[in-house]
Amino acid sequence: MNQPLWTNWMPFLRQPATHLKLLGGDFNGWHPIWGSPVANARGGDVVDLVYGNELVVCNVGDSPTFETITHGRHRDSIIDITLASESIYHLVSEWQVNLQICTSSQHHAIEIYLNSPNSDLYTNNNTSTFIYKSKKACWPLFNETLHLYLTQSDILDINISALNPSELDDLIAKVVEIIHIACRKSMRMRGKGGKYKPPWWSEELEAQKLEIIKLHHSHRGLSSATHDSQSSICTKLKS
Repeated sequence: MNQPLWTNWMPFLRQPATHLKLLGGDFNGWHPIWGSPVANARGGDVVDLVYGNELVVCNVGDSPTFETITHGRHRDSIIDITLASESIYHLVSEWQVNLQICTSSQHHAIEIYLNSPNSDLYTNNNTSTFIYKSKKACWPLFNETLHLYLTQSDILDINISALNPSELDDLIAKVVEIIHIACRKSMRMRGKGGKYKPPWWSEELEAQKLEIIKLHHSHRGLSSATHDSQSSICTKLKS
């Protein structure tokens, strides 16, 4: 994913908050925010992209998303990232690296659940900030985000002693939401529960998914297969 492509995204990313955004791909950057042990310049560019467009990193854990062998040496990294706009981040759950899908690729498959906001099949009322891994937080980014959102709101100008109980509850809710935003931008999640099965997911789709996984496993062992077998498997994958 090259820098010019990011420029092409700008009209989309800068749409109002009412436009829901969910992005995923090989960003080829390292940063502790999405699980890398170290950061590089490219990772810093991605953080700027995230922070500058009110996005949140959905990655959970530190499982490699990319693995390869170069000159006999195994290399791995976390360069495949999933981003969501703040307005739908709470609907993204169960982010995980799946090693069983697309085994013929150096990039591992990423699985997420995108939950329906109006569904009775999924509920998650956890508002605790204990869901974040604060030990590996990027505190400068947390402080900067917290300061930005507090100053952009009217919270700092409110006379707390003059509030009635209802107004005080509203103020607390606003402060908690801003803290959550700062946490989401600067640290990883401990993980989310509440698996959700979309209403449109059918047994037929599940069977097709399993068939694709089976074909990818077959494709990985093509080194000992005949040319006709290779062509047959590749044709099935493309279809």
